[in-house]
Amino acid sequence: ACWGNNGYGQATPPTGTFTQVSAGEWHTCGVRTDGTLACWGNNGYGQSTPPAGTFSPRQVSAGGWHTCGVMTDGTVACWGDNDYGQATLPTGTFSQVSAGRHHTCGVKTDGTVACWGLNDYGQATWPAGIFSQVSAGGYHTCGVKADGPLACWGAEDAGQATPPAGAFSQVSAGQHHTCGVRTDGTVACWGDSGDGQATPPTGTFSQVSAGAYHNCGVRTDATLVCWGLNDYGQTTPPTGTIVIVKATDPAGGAGFGFTDYIAAPNEFSLDDGDTETFSNVFTDTYTVIEDDPGVAPGAFALSDLACTDPDGGSSVDLGARKATIDLDEGETVTCTFTNVGPTPTDTPTPTPTPTDTPTLTPTPAGTPTPTATVHHRKREATETPVPSATATSAPATPTAPVQAIPAAPTSVPSGGVGPNIIAPGTGTGGESGPTFWTYCAGVATLAAAATLGLTVAVRRRRRNE
Repeated sequence: ACWGNNGYGQATPPTGTFTQVSAGEWHTCGVRTDGTLACWGNNGYGQSTPPAGTFSPRQVSAGGWHTCGVMTDGTVACWGDNDYGQATLPTGTFSQVSAGRHHTCGVKTDGTVACWGLNDYGQATWPAGIFSQVSAGGYHTCGVKADGPLACWGAEDAGQATPPAGAFSQVSAGQHHTCGVRTDGTVACWGDSGDGQATPPTGTFSQVSAGAYHNCGVRTDATLVCWGLNDYGQTTPPTGTIVIVKATDPAGGAGFGFTDYIAAPNEFSLDDGDTETFSNVFTDTYTVIEDDPGVAPGAFALSDLACTDPDGGSSVDLGARKATIDLDEGETVTCTFTNVGPTPTDTPTPTPTPTDTPTLTPTPAGTPTPTATVHHRKREATETPVPSATATSAPATPTAPVQAIPAAPTSVPSGGVGPNIIAPGTGTGGESGPTFWTYCAGVATLAAAATLGLTVAVRRRRRNE
């Protein structure tokens, strides 16, 4: 998506998917997911007519009136205006290139820097040392050294080539100012701030891109923020909101894990009834995947996945537990993941275990039967107790023989015991190019690096501003 000045169509990108984009003076170029390039906008010098071939996923840079990119074999290709030799290729292989207004710089695969083109302020006279990234601005250049500190060279009329101390992960040179991301994620800017472009917001960032008189950056929470001159809407990016909802049946499921690919692979967890909201998300296509709950007893399996999208552009894949969210400007897309857990069944009522139940002791055969004395009308008689009957009195006959009782059974059940019941139991740190009126941003594919390749552009006069 692109926003800001669109006088030459530079803010009207073609269809398709891209891994990186870069906005120049009046034109924009991007790397498609198949490695080919597409450019749009002004083509007065051929800057929007890229060569054939495949390019590194995040390495095209649109300058003032020329464009350069790193091909998959490491060689650099440049096209467009070459009045100052800014499109005359150096020898060697490169890992990164940055096109400025009338000059170009790049980092070679051995870590050294090379620059070519206009050098009236020393912007193409690079220092020695090993660098991880370089950014060519209007008339100055800055780079990140391998051990973290910055080095800048070229025009110094507003202090744009005097970086602060400390370690940085990325730098972006604008027209008369520069911004960089420190290793702690905060942004620092220096140089001209007549439009507030050198006054960054608070928070932590993964990338920043400096235009002529404004900047935009991607926060670590995936939100996009811009500051500085906004005469063409270049600091008002198109954003939307993504809401993820968790529901379970029966209620009370907890600990459901998710992975989102909104800024970079990120994990979060939700319980039944919880939501995760991503606000001010740059318009693009994103995916959110629920972790596989597995097959453990009592696991809640995903049973339904639905997204509410105002324009119907989002889709779901229940089998893959994935929501693909097509976020447009001003939209709120809500995706609900519903999981079903084990349902309680009719559980049999356990049979109570009898207590204090007398146990009959079997009498071995041939064993004399014990006698009991029963008091009845103050007379005594001998009677043999019968376990299953109540003893009754009878006239005593002292001389009558005692009749033996048959032997008791050898085993007697001691009472029933009920069954055991078991209750059923989650761009590369973008060079900005010279950039002028238009701001474009692209989101890398899932396998690409975590940061977004962003560049911005604000109109300037062709020479000597």
